[in-house]
Amino acid sequence: MSVGDLMSWLDRRMACGTLTLTRGMTVRRFHIDSGYVTLASSSEQRALLGRLLVERGLLQPADLERALRAGRETGARLGRVLTLVGLVPEEEMCRLLTEKVRLMVADALSWTDGRFVFDDAPTTKGKPVVPISVNLRDALHDARTAPAAAALAVP
Repeated sequence: MSVGDLMSWLDRRMACGTLTLTRGMTVRRFHIDSGYVTLASSSEQRALLGRLLVERGLLQPADLERALRAGRETGARLGRVLTLVGLVPEEEMCRLLTEKVRLMVADALSWTDGRFVFDDAPTTKGKPVVPISVNLRDALHDARTAPAAAALAVP
């Protein structure tokens, strides 16, 4: 089963849970809630939130280091720390996270090998401080109809 077929099947079922895709040392997780991706993460360095924010000029490296340190001390996720202290506006964080999800979906469609696990158990974590809701059907459609987007890797 291709990644695209798998994601389409989960969308049609209005599935809720966590889809984990693994290819080599790369692991991606998509939290799906009734056809919407509400959280995505990747083990890839180029997809880490702090790195994306610095590359886009939304955050200075020194501010990232301070926020990472605060997160380690408090156990809070980086996005929560950055928005709560006002270093990155919530709207900008939401826009970047939405774009990240769309690019991760588009890139995953190019995977021709790997493994997947779908865990339909409810997640125990609280709601993220920056809620996103990316329509999976739309993300799949956009990736399939824009060949250039499908070839993009996560920035």
